[in-house]
Amino acid sequence: MVKIKQLQRYAIESLAECFATCVLIVLGDGAIANYKFTQQPAHSTLPIALSFGIGVYSGSIHIRK
Repeated sequence: MVKIKQLQRYAIESLAECFATCVLIVLGDGAIANYKFTQQPAHSTLPIALSFGIGVYSGSIHIRK
């Protein structure tokens, strides 16, 4: 049987994963839009890689006791 503290922890972790996925999508799409719609002659894919890396990293951080 699942205890209340475990259920609360699962709920918090699930919400954190949903929030991190949302951040990943927003940052990644913003970086891709900036890459696609800027009128600069030289493009760099580094901001796209960094934004997706930050989004994935934010989803993998867990607070452990």
